[in-house]
Amino acid sequence: MAKKISAALGIDIGSQKIKVAEVKLSGKEPVITGLAIVDTPEGMVDHTGVYDVDTIAESIKGAMHSIGSSASHLIFSIAGQQSVLVRTTEVGRMTPAELKDHMQWEITKNIPFAESTVQSDYKAFPADDPAATMMDVVMAIAPQSAVDTLIGIAKKVGKPIGAIDVEPLAVARTLVQGHMNDYANQVVCVVEVGHKTMSINMYRNGKLLMPRLVPIGGEMFTKAISENLALPLEEAEAIKLSKGSIPQSAMTGGYVAQTQSFQAFSPFNDPAAFNPNLAIPGMDAGGPPGSVAQPYNPFEAEAPPASSDVSNFVPFNAGGAPADEPNPYAMPAADEAPVDPNAGFMPAEEPPAFVPMPEPAPAAPPAASMPSEDAETMRVYNAIAQIVEEFVAEVRRSVDYFQSKGSDVNRILLCGGGGTLQGLPQLLEKSLGVPCELFDPLAGISMNARKSDPTLADTHRQHLTIAIGNALSIAFD
Repeated sequence: MAKKISAALGIDIGSQKIKVAEVKLSGKEPVITGLAIVDTPEGMVDHTGVYDVDTIAESIKGAMHSIGSSASHLIFSIAGQQSVLVRTTEVGRMTPAELKDHMQWEITKNIPFAESTVQSDYKAFPADDPAATMMDVVMAIAPQSAVDTLIGIAKKVGKPIGAIDVEPLAVARTLVQGHMNDYANQVVCVVEVGHKTMSINMYRNGKLLMPRLVPIGGEMFTKAISENLALPLEEAEAIKLSKGSIPQSAMTGGYVAQTQSFQAFSPFNDPAAFNPNLAIPGMDAGGPPGSVAQPYNPFEAEAPPASSDVSNFVPFNAGGAPADEPNPYAMPAADEAPVDPNAGFMPAEEPPAFVPMPEPAPAAPPAASMPSEDAETMRVYNAIAQIVEEFVAEVRRSVDYFQSKGSDVNRILLCGGGGTLQGLPQLLEKSLGVPCELFDPLAGISMNARKSDPTLADTHRQHLTIAIGNALSIAFD
């Protein structure tokens, strides 16, 4: 058995910021021992991937030095519209050997990249009903060049790779670690807003149900301010951070009424379906025994045969879970009974005894987080209003499509730097009729980050979701 990794540095390479989180195991419990955010060198990263391995490696080494990191391994998440495809599918219940053959076929027919050599992997989730005849599987496909880039960065940093992950599963770990009881049996939509793109992912009990990537990010808000107010991009970014907000009047006026009539999203009659990272493409009917007839897959037509290696790309494994602890992401062996989907869930605690509340204090002034209505705030909001509308519409499309399949969405959680725009959670809640709040990726994790910026965890925790989720793989997989 491979040696269990006890300390790792989770790395999230964004086009604007590089985020790192060091996690060590104390017994079986993860402890965050370092957090850092550094600027991504200009022009080195975009939606297609990393351009300069040496420069990015130097930035990561600088972040590690700032927190005194001694982690033995690096864990990356591969990201970018042209760097990875993450899909979920439903297949008939199979043995592990049958599933391996079936998924090899699925992966080969769904490769969307021009590059013919890819790395891929898949993971089957335990069925909620042990008697179910179907099971859910998530698969990831990445061009070999994207994987090689991350390997090259690790070599320049001087640390081995513990795993190459994908962002939707990094988010899933933070949900399981800190919010399993909070959102037990609920469908949670996590909207992670990056600089250039946002991911809209549906989960239940930590299981990924639907991933979607949309080309809307914080950069679009900055560019709208720059163009509409005739400001340099640097000044527009500063104004967005200091004055960007959605005022109360926008939440109660005509804007919400406009989005309420938005048509339900369907990836099969929408142009976005022809980009694998903007929608959830389906698969055609036919295939090996056990497969399920699905809608037409636009990537299947006349695609050249591709080399697919499912043995090396390991987004779901970083050393194995402790033998005596159930793993919600593990696939049961051929001779084992199906995994109990409720294994590891903590029962709800008894409510505390009633304690009379003191007399209410005089009414406090409005909270600082409530968007103001001053002239400058309105001027900035008017500059970004169209992008805000597009943002809400895309979230609505995903929610409507998911609900059209017969499942409710119980809660929306926002994370990522672009998701912290003041008033955005309130606007989404009013527009979609679904409770919405900022997501806390640090919940349920002990902190002992003595050398890190003490204000980072409080002021930028939403930015750190993917980095923390990557590092948490040592406590799960």
